Amino acid sequence: MKFGDIEKKVVEYLELREASFVRTKCGLSWDVLLAKASQWADKLEITNFSASRGWLQKVLHRNGFTMVTAHGEANEMDENQFQDLIAKWKQEHLKRSITKYGITRDRVYNADQTGLFYNKLPNKVFVSMENAKDFHGCKAMRSKDRVTIMLCTAADGSKVPLSIVGKSKNPHCFKLGRPPIKYTQQNKSWFTSKVMVWWVKEFFWQHHLSKRGIVYALLILDNCTAHNSLDADEFKRKHNIPEKLIVGFLPKNVTSRSQPADMGMVATLKVGYRYLMLNKLLSVYD
Repeated sequence: MKFGDIEKKVVEYLELREASFVRTKCGLSWDVLLAKASQWADKLEITNFSASRGWLQKVLHRNGFTMVTAHGEANEMDENQFQDLIAKWKQEHLKRSITKYGITRDRVYNADQTGLFYNKLPNKVFVSMENAKDFHGCKAMRSKDRVTIMLCTAADGSKVPLSIVGKSKNPHCFKLGRPPIKYTQQNKSWFTSKVMVWWVKEFFWQHHLSKRGIVYALLILDNCTAHNSLDADEFKRKHNIPEKLIVGFLPKNVTSRSQPADMGMVATLKVGYRYLMLNKLLSVYD
């Protein structure tokens, strides 16, 4: 077999990565694998080898490998473990808080953050086959300009308006007027403990008061480090977190199957944004 020594190295490496994926959660790409094949060829002093996708596809096919896309955390525990864990959490935390404070469905909230690459252009285009080789991408298709959006809904389906964290203190796009939604700044445009305090006090709780009044509310969050301190008594006193706000944390590794925001809300928001952005661009170009 031509280049059999390189193929052997590739197969050994694929087996190693597959065996360690559950622990490391580190995937692979075509480019990385091709680069490694070239490195192994150099070490083996094979000078007439050229790493290509065609060659790699044949190696994968011969040795029974295929590429899959891993989604979320749903496979980190089996179904029985998940059901036992979530049932215990509902009984010990969710139902107990709801019963103790008389909280109704419209006051049981779930919130989650997601990053949005707001400048990133779609990289798909439909062209005639004879001209396909003449089309190339641009930097805007790889844009990493990001804001973080906080989504929050109540169990009865009512929505809390979106809020955004960005890098700039005074973004140029807001020069002509006030931001259309609540906005704050953080150097990495992420939700830190400080930003969470801002969101809870200046935005979420104010919305709750305007809709429900001064009554108890339950806010369910995941175990992100920015959230954990919200339930600590000392932290709540220091930052004047409302006493009638009860914060509950979902168990680890279950958010992809039990958190409403991960059940399609985030994906729908992003698809909707990209659809509107692309339509506006096309209306200009067309």
